[in-house]
Amino acid sequence: MEESKEFLQFTQAMGALIFMNIEDMTCPMKLAFFINIYNALVIHGFIVKGFPLNSWDTKMFFRKTKYLIGRHMYSLNDLEYGVLKNKSYISGCLKYFSKKDPRFNSALKQREPLIHFALVRGTQNSPSLRIYSPECIDEQLQMAAANFLQEGGCVLDMTTGKPIIRLSSILKKNYKDFGCSKRKILGVVLQYMLNDKRKSKLEEIYKSGKYSLKFMQDNNAINAEQSDQ
Repeated sequence: MEESKEFLQFTQAMGALIFMNIEDMTCPMKLAFFINIYNALVIHGFIVKGFPLNSWDTKMFFRKTKYLIGRHMYSLNDLEYGVLKNKSYISGCLKYFSKKDPRFNSALKQREPLIHFALVRGTQNSPSLRIYSPECIDEQLQMAAANFLQEGGCVLDMTTGKPIIRLSSILKKNYKDFGCSKRKILGVVLQYMLNDKRKSKLEEIYKSGKYSLKFMQDNNAINAEQSDQ
């Protein structure tokens, strides 16, 4: 892979990021650009560094895998928390970048919860890889959310006496962006889902209040197919 012509062209394109002028970007441009760059950097890092073998490797991977963008270095953590989420991963009440940080103005002014369905982490339970465009970023993010929930992010289990709804651990980790209670989170999930029989059934169960909601376990196994795309 590293010796292929396509990979060489890719690395050359990423090297040109140093010339990007982020300050002139509109909000849709910035949102689409940084989602695409984040996903590219994850896959680029896997190819060059290999897959993380344990939780410590994973922590270091997201902290130390970086691109030079507009004369400043951005790690995966910088891109996710500093730019796209614009909050500290230690305390959601604080900004990730201080005002003295030259990258401060690169952060999005408003948080977009749907980015959680767009950021690829290369694991079995992470969203599918897609290319996002500023011209239709809102519609693309809504579709990414709908597809993620359709493809295993929301599962209805009717095999027991009481219906069990299982939601992706992504929703649990970022619960403040979707509601601070299980019922509120499920209500938001229903808004994002595709209009089909499954959604109608879930809405019926949701309104009845007779269900149990659980979150799935993290599946940190690497999705090799995703990293090869």
